Parts: sequence; C-alpha cells; structure tokens
Amino acid sequence: MSRRKRRQKSRRFVALDAWLMETAAWQSLSPTERVIYVELKRRYNGSNNGYIALSVRDAASAVNVSKTTAGRALKVLEERGFIAITTQSGFNRKDRAATEYRLTELLCDRSGWASEATKEFVRWQPSEATKTRTQSHP
Repeated sequence: MSRRKRRQKSRRFVALDAWLMETAAWQSLSPTERVIYVELKRRYNGSNNGYIALSVRDAASAVNVSKTTAGRALKVLEERGFIAITTQSGFNRKDRAATEYRLTELLCDRSGWASEATKEFVRWQPSEATKTRTQSHP
C-alpha cells in the first residue's frame, strides 16, 4: 500500500450537518456546550452510538474547562435533546465506569433502545429564560 493511501485511510473527521446547526436548539448553545458535543461526536466510531463513554472529568480535561462547567454543559445538551444517557454512572457504582451516551441525531447501536435517530433537539423551543440568555450573549 502506498504512503498516500495509508494516510487517506487513517484520516478521521467530525461532521456537523448544516441542518443541525440551523436549529433553535443549536443556536442557543454556548461555545462550551458546542465543543463538548463535538467531543462526544469525535468519540463516535460509526458503531458505538449508545456506548459513547464520557465522564465529566474527561470532558473538562478534553475542552479545558472546569468540571462544574463541563457537567453543566452535558446537562444542557441532554435537556436540549442532543444526547441521551444510556448508562448512568456515579460514586455508588462499583465498576467506576463513565456515563455512556447516545447522540440523538444518529441511529442507536445499543440493543434494547429505539434504533432510529430521534433528533429530539429539532422539537426543542426556547423558554423565556433561554431567550433572555441568548439575547444578552450574541
């Protein structure tokens, strides 16, 4: 195999569709929330949606923010419908596994879950509090 073909085969990228970025839910996200979504999507390998593991600590480290900010961003992404938790983590679990997510814009690979993309963020509408926040931070 030529060097050029090897290089092309190993290239990876994260695609953000224009229709997703035009939704009211995406427009309402802060830069930190958007970057954490990109990090989650980067961890998607084409067949692990529903098994994407990301702890708050790893998210904070990956995007260079505090754990509090990362936790808040993950919560907003879940509330707006971009992600859904498939396996919850916590201090009471013995295996110390990170929370696992699915991206709602993609088909779910986890058995026992609806396999179709639910795209819950498309139906999200801003509340008055959200409208005020986005107007004060263009």
